Amino acid sequence: TNPILSVLPYGIGSQTDSFSGHILVYEIGMRTLSLTLIRCDKGMIRIIHCEECHGVGGANLDEALLELLKKECQRTLRHDISSNQRAVFKLLAAAENAKHSLSTQQTTNVYIESLHEGMDFQCTLTRGKFEGVCLPIFKSCLEPLQGVYKSTGLTQ
Repeated sequence: TNPILSVLPYGIGSQTDSFSGHILVYEIGMRTLSLTLIRCDKGMIRIIHCEECHGVGGANLDEALLELLKKECQRTLRHDISSNQRAVFKLLAAAENAKHSLSTQQTTNVYIESLHEGMDFQCTLTRGKFEGVCLPIFKSCLEPLQGVYKSTGLTQ
């Protein structure tokens, strides 16, 4: 998508806009992180720099949550479900749903009927736990920012 479109709903770039400064737009896809630095000057908008980082995205968050849910299954069901592809697929779908829920809520419940050998699985995930397991990924999302600073001459 066009990063300029993401700033328009905030009134930036309108004829009455008096804002002058820089805006950094992060777009996190499944496996790609895009950073776009935009310069706004009293209604005029222009892209100054774009940076892409491949291999970092929402799928990494899903995988981190999947590993957390696998460990929780091991703890509560006392079974390693890693070799059960059907169960792993169900857990991955639950991890994706949990990620979306935790973006707006403090907790979410995960319930999967008949996950493994007829056993049901349920657990509660908190945003704090989600942020904790995903912290290395979040930190890796900040690394491309150094490239933006270096390329544009801006400072933090």
